[in-house]
Formats: sequence, structure tokens, C-alpha cells
Amino acid sequence: MANPTQLQQILMNLCTNAAHAMGENGGLLDVTLEDTLIDCGSAWQGINLPPGEYIRLTVNDTGCGMPPTVVERLFDPYFTTKPKGEGSGLGMAVVHGIVSHYGGAINVYSEENRGTTVTVYLPRHTDSATVNEERTGIPPTGKETVLLVDDEPQLIAIEEKMLTRLGYKVTTCQDSLEALEIFRRQPQAFQAVVTDMSMPKMNGVAFSRAILGIRRDIPIVLCTGYSPGLNPDNARSIGVRSILMKPISMPTLAASIRQAIDAG
Repeated sequence: MANPTQLQQILMNLCTNAAHAMGENGGLLDVTLEDTLIDCGSAWQGINLPPGEYIRLTVNDTGCGMPPTVVERLFDPYFTTKPKGEGSGLGMAVVHGIVSHYGGAINVYSEENRGTTVTVYLPRHTDSATVNEERTGIPPTGKETVLLVDDEPQLIAIEEKMLTRLGYKVTTCQDSLEALEIFRRQPQAFQAVVTDMSMPKMNGVAFSRAILGIRRDIPIVLCTGYSPGLNPDNARSIGVRSILMKPISMPTLAASIRQAIDAG
């Protein structure tokens, strides 16, 4: 029992990383899903979970692999081995956050030049009457036009789909400077802006200040995975109406953007 958008984030992040590891030479990407039983004897396999029934998702690639020093830092926010501009280092941190939220665990095994296997364990629910709270309520919708800015292609695709399903018209942009120019040309064309915090060229705070310098009343929702110096109070002092912590679910996005627009 989980939010389907968050499960999609897990798959997209893991498969994107695998594809990147295989590069131009290609390789084999193997994705499997199966039931598994964890008991007291599973600890030797590096699985630190209570005994019980779980769903095991395995994503295996035949790519370049990673040394142990890289594997140890995989879940650190903003840690990345990709070239500048090709990733923020939030992908695995997002996956870890989602899996931990549902009481699961991740195991990563990698060998240089031989590939990587990422195994995700999620608790298996057999009671179909159990309903996740996030899926019971009807999220608020809208018809406004939203400017969506994020340098991560997989995340912007997910968030665009969420907003479209909620009824919004969406203009997307993966470059903060380009997004600023789009807004500068037609500031009245948008009723809200949803932006990532960690972006090359111009981060979310600088981008928000620039946007508000053009149109002071525009509602802004700022999305972040890890920003210790950013909180609702200093965000409001900048002019940002809402902060969303990643991973983002449709109900929280729907509530935040509706509240930000209505507050104006």
C-alpha cells in the first residue's frame, strides 16, 4: 500500500542511474519484482528489517559499477558522480526517503566494471481493506497555468503529470535562466510557479527573488530535498508561499499549490 507516484519515482531514479552507468556501450537492465520472506536469519544478507512478508524490487545493470567509497555515499544528498549539469545527486536520496517512509530498506551491491544491483524491500500488505491515508482523500484541483522548473528530467516529468492530472495547464523548463526569461516575457500568463531548490546557474531562492522582482504577487512553491538553512519563516520573508520537502506526493503538491494560489 503506497502512493503510486512515489513508486514511480523509485523506478525512474533506479533505472535512470542504471542506464547512465551503462553509457553509450549499452548493456542489460534487468528489473524483477517478487514476494520474499524475511526472518531472523536474513541479517547476514545485510537486511535490517523486522521479520515478515515483503515485496522485493531488484534493479540490476551490467554497467561500470562503483567502488566501495562511492557506494557508502550513495544516499548522501547532493552527492553525485555525474558531470556537472547532468544530475543534482538527489536521486538516491529521494529513493531512500520514500523506502524509509514505508518501513522498507535498500541494499546496494556493486563491482567496478561488472555492474550494480540495487534491491529494495517494501512491506507486503495482504489486507485489501487497508487503505493508505494519502489515497483516501480527494486532492484539490485547479485550472490555472503553472510554470514548473526543475533540472532533473525524471522529476519534472513526474511533477508535470501530477499537475496535469489535477487540472492545471503546465509549462515546464529545465533551465532556471531560461525559465526566468519565459516568465519575463509573459509574467501575467502564469498563476503560480513551482520550482526546485537545487539547480545549476541559479538556485531556487535566487530564482524566486528574480521572479518576484518581476511580479510581486506571483505564488511560488519551492521544492527541496535538503536545505538546512531554509524554513517556512525565512521562505516567507523572501516571498515564497510554500515549501515542499521531497519526495513529493500528489496530495501534498495539490494542497500546497492550491493554498498558495488561494492565499493571493
